[in-house]
Amino acid sequence: MLHSQNHLHPSARSRRRSRSAVALGAAVSVLGASALVAAPASAAPDGEWTVTSPGGGVVADVALEAGVLNLTAGTGGETLVDVADLGLETDTLDLATGLDVVGSSTRTVTETYTMVTGKERERSATHTELRLDLAKGGITFGVVIRAADDGVAFRYDLPAALGTSYEVVQEPTTFTLPPAADAWLQPYGPQYENAHVTTTAANAATRAYGFPSTFRSGEDYVVLTESDVTGTYAGTHLTKVAGAPTYALELYEQVPVEASGALVTPWRVAILGDAATVVESTLVDDLATPSVVADTSWIEPGVSAWSWVPGASRPDLGSQIGAQGNLEFQKSFADLAARNSWPYILIDEGWQAEWVPELVRYAEARGVGVLAWFHSDRLWTREQRDSWFDRLQEWGVRGIKVDFMDSDDQETFRWYDDILAETAERQLMINFHGSTIPHGVQRTWPNAVTFEAVRGEEQGKDSAWASHNTVLPFTRNVVGSMDYTPVRFSGNRPASKAHELALPVVFESGIQHYADTPEAYAAQPAAQRFLRQVPTVWDETRLVAGSPGSEAVIARRDADTWFIGGISGTAARTATVPLEVLGDGEWLVHTITDRNGGLQETVTTRTAADVLSLPLVENGGFALLACPATEGRTACYSGGAQTETLVDVDPTAVAIGDQITVDAVFVVRSGGPVTDVELSLDIPEAWTVVSGETVAAPSVATSGTVTGRWVVRVGPGGPVNDVAISAVAAYTDAEGKAMRNGGSALVQVEPPPLEGDVWVSELPFTEAVTGFGQVGRDLDLNGGKVEVAGVTYDRGLVVHAPGRVSVRLGAQCTVFRAVAGVEPGGERVQEASMTFSVLGDGVTLATAGTDAAPIRVDTPAQTFEVDVTGVETLTLVVGDGGDGRNNDHGAFADARLECAEPAVADGVAVTTAPTAPDGDGGWFVTPPRVFLETTPRGTESLIAYSLDGETWLDYDGAFSVSQEGVTTLSTRLVGVDGSVSETTTTEIRLETSAPSAPVISGIAASGEAGASIGWTAQAVSGIASYAVTLNGEAVAGDVELATADLPAGTHTLTVTATSVAGHTGPTTTATFAIPTEFVDIPVGTLFFDEIAWLSNAGISQGWPLPGGAVEFRPLAPVARDAMAAFLYRQAGSPDYTPPTVSPFVDVPTTNQFYTEIAWAHAQKITTGWERADGGREFRPLAPIARDAMAAFLHRAAGSPVVTAPTVSPFEDVAPGDQFYDEITWMQEQGIATGWAGNDGRFEFRPLDSVKRDAMAAFLFRFDAL
Repeated sequence: MLHSQNHLHPSARSRRRSRSAVALGAAVSVLGASALVAAPASAAPDGEWTVTSPGGGVVADVALEAGVLNLTAGTGGETLVDVADLGLETDTLDLATGLDVVGSSTRTVTETYTMVTGKERERSATHTELRLDLAKGGITFGVVIRAADDGVAFRYDLPAALGTSYEVVQEPTTFTLPPAADAWLQPYGPQYENAHVTTTAANAATRAYGFPSTFRSGEDYVVLTESDVTGTYAGTHLTKVAGAPTYALELYEQVPVEASGALVTPWRVAILGDAATVVESTLVDDLATPSVVADTSWIEPGVSAWSWVPGASRPDLGSQIGAQGNLEFQKSFADLAARNSWPYILIDEGWQAEWVPELVRYAEARGVGVLAWFHSDRLWTREQRDSWFDRLQEWGVRGIKVDFMDSDDQETFRWYDDILAETAERQLMINFHGSTIPHGVQRTWPNAVTFEAVRGEEQGKDSAWASHNTVLPFTRNVVGSMDYTPVRFSGNRPASKAHELALPVVFESGIQHYADTPEAYAAQPAAQRFLRQVPTVWDETRLVAGSPGSEAVIARRDADTWFIGGISGTAARTATVPLEVLGDGEWLVHTITDRNGGLQETVTTRTAADVLSLPLVENGGFALLACPATEGRTACYSGGAQTETLVDVDPTAVAIGDQITVDAVFVVRSGGPVTDVELSLDIPEAWTVVSGETVAAPSVATSGTVTGRWVVRVGPGGPVNDVAISAVAAYTDAEGKAMRNGGSALVQVEPPPLEGDVWVSELPFTEAVTGFGQVGRDLDLNGGKVEVAGVTYDRGLVVHAPGRVSVRLGAQCTVFRAVAGVEPGGERVQEASMTFSVLGDGVTLATAGTDAAPIRVDTPAQTFEVDVTGVETLTLVVGDGGDGRNNDHGAFADARLECAEPAVADGVAVTTAPTAPDGDGGWFVTPPRVFLETTPRGTESLIAYSLDGETWLDYDGAFSVSQEGVTTLSTRLVGVDGSVSETTTTEIRLETSAPSAPVISGIAASGEAGASIGWTAQAVSGIASYAVTLNGEAVAGDVELATADLPAGTHTLTVTATSVAGHTGPTTTATFAIPTEFVDIPVGTLFFDEIAWLSNAGISQGWPLPGGAVEFRPLAPVARDAMAAFLYRQAGSPDYTPPTVSPFVDVPTTNQFYTEIAWAHAQKITTGWERADGGREFRPLAPIARDAMAAFLHRAAGSPVVTAPTVSPFEDVAPGDQFYDEITWMQEQGIATGWAGNDGRFEFRPLDSVKRDAMAAFLFRFDAL
């Protein structure tokens, strides 16, 4: 009912405002959802209120006149929309007339929230709110009116007093716009896919129009829409009032809303402001219920490759639906997504359930997730959804696209509520097509990543299409994500390539589905580079320029990178693009424009003060990418490393139970290094890794590789026919991003043999093409029982014509039987017409129906009994009866095969993974997986096994043996009558632990060795050998070491045991001493090892004593002649002929050490002292002082150059002292450290004599230089 008498005239508006209407008082602003502060409000005596937005730019005047509530709203002092007859009518009470105000209050509402999708991630909204409590007929209800800086909104708050069951019949509200206001309106359809019409508010045709509806008066826009619509209500739209610029609000199909108790209605929204305010507005989300999803970390928006439109160019696959059902076709789009770092592919109508797990494995190996299309009727009930969502989670599908809701009724909105909650619970993203528009639902349910509700790319063929695109940023995309499916370069497009390239920036969608072929993108390298960078969620959105129908230039920011997309719907011209959005500093700007039918790209350095002049072709566009011009940066592209994973398998054709060797190589082609690389294997769940493991590499440079090898066993119950074996490399690129790269090789897995009676619906399809949806296995296309000619069947296949299904028989079957006919699941089953054919290896074996006389719903069931002897591939075809796809649900009910009789089992075969012991000597060193199968392979019988010879278990799958030692596995066959076959046994030897540390014996407590040293260790498999070292050198040794021939001194012995199985145990280390010949140097004496070395080297033999004993006399001072002898012998007693005349007057040529002293003189180790008469003395019997000893050793080393420290390491040796350089050299070489004092300083004691034990130490250290 329209209350036109209450429409406000301009004079009434002016008169009301001239009365100084009471504006809303200041309210306290508190951050956070639900942080609301209320303050009482008073009304002017005539029932008028003014609601002003926080910034003051938007004003809503509210008046109660003669019991009717009206509202006007505008900006800058100009009224843009009159809203008349606020209120609603129920089936029992008219709450739009005869109203009294019984209370009012105001408050400021401030909320901050984070979005997963949309124009801005971080949101802050402040609204001024007026609540009027209105009374009629004993019922009091609320009208809530809000003013924001980007518009106004109102809703109703109905009380429980209305009853437990009532209906909202209508909202009589109307919206009146300035008559001459430009209007861009979409004729209403619940799919919101009609083309917009351009008109004026007054001249629009009298009909229904969908939300959002956009009007422009001067420079100001009005966008009418709604927010926070749930299953408690229904969707609404506008209906043009004849002869006026007025639009009434209408419920979907004018069906009343069912209500019970209290009810809060959706918001009626008018977004107000200039073009930028409208395009950038988040008012619809701001008004919506806050998120009910606590953890949103699993929701990952992004780009998806979409194969639906490209499928139209593949007639070899049957149709677009046929292409969707082709696994290899879908894999090619997974490859496309992986090459471009797009995170998803979408499989659309026609995908087949049997290959989805295989596709998910293939795609995930490449870092690509799978999204799956559904018709809404497959997910309408909770049971359907639970069933499908269980499968999707099991498969690893990331999200769904649901299509064809085609309704705004309350039941459908209840369904939206349910499926949104259930997909959120299952962590599935959801995309709605054939749907309503977003109503802020992306705030409430962030898993709703996008909505279609647009006349999108796949429908874009007419000449006005480019102009249509420029309308959408001001209409549909204002209110939420829009799945337009952009970026098509193929074919004769009405818009240019640069126009297409700009669309994922101009249009916002949580998931952007790019709708062209791999070849089309590869042919445009500039576009491909750009598309790799474009995100789908933004930190900021700004309108740069635009007018609906003419152009739209939108800038969006992601972190510190700006993307600017511009599209035109006019003739060729030059576009002026200011860069003021960029902010301070210099920026690298990539500019991509049309050129000669292709694209050209330039990179320049710009600032925010620059204005670009870009040439636009007819219906052209441009795309810009801008990033800070930091030092050394030459481009904004962050392509990361280019990597590849190569996989090779052997053999390539296998049967269940066979083993396959998999070799994989991960290669960094460019952009290295990459770090934290892990190369792993990805195989079907039913398969087993026999050997091999994940290979890790901390860093891989450009041209570097990581290789892996695995052996896998093909397990029963997994996929058959073409199966991809993948290797996956996970790594971190140079920018710190976690990346994945995968490669695959195909293996042909022979299906298990067909034996006895086989249901066709249980066989894997080698081909599945359907005119609609999926092939039904034992269910009709609606999920119900298979029915033909009034009879229901538990088994069968249902295919929408034109379609076909192929299965592999392998010449194992003889007869195919089925009952064929129309399956009455189509909406208009009377229109169904079809034909049926059975083909063997491409040759027609039997048919039913012809195009001239097709099978219809009233045709009797068609019985097939077909000889398929020798047939390798059976194909069942449902034709469309010659009249196209039209509710043609065809069934091969009760479809079965008669195949060879099953072979009889006669034994049990035992295999393991690894297939052979992976240790030495017939021992496993990792717990083996044990597989049992009947012989001949594939025969059926129950197998029982025992690991202890007493307890028998039924074999139901592979098991592991983990008990170390020798396990005797017993197996036998068990017949259906309980009879058992003879028991066979297999020994499985397992050692997982290393040998014990060897225990060494034969060394006394004093450390002195006995005549021999022995050792022993323990291992599960026994000890195979010992590895022995003495003083770091390997020595032969079985279980003991004889010590009789070892030189004196301390020795280090290590012993490590290796078991028969090949395990190496821990090493035992022991030290022991062989005494010297010196009676005064017992084991443990200071410098024992050095003195032993001196003796072993023949440098000092000591002094013999009566009775044969020998003394070393460690504390005796070293005479100078003995020092010369020590150095001579340390040098190897070189062949030297001394002079006949001694160089020293006190060393005759008959001196016992004359040769050694003369040699030392010749080597310039010593020069002696000069006497007054010119002769030189050596003073052979004088003790050698420590400073002179330093000089001797330095000269014996060849007098190396010394850079002496300016600060002495010894407090008793100063720089400049005699032999200072030589002493500090000896300290630096570690030959002498001196004595530590109490103060931490060291003394060298240069004039002290050198004792024999100390000289042994000095020479030992000197010899090691």
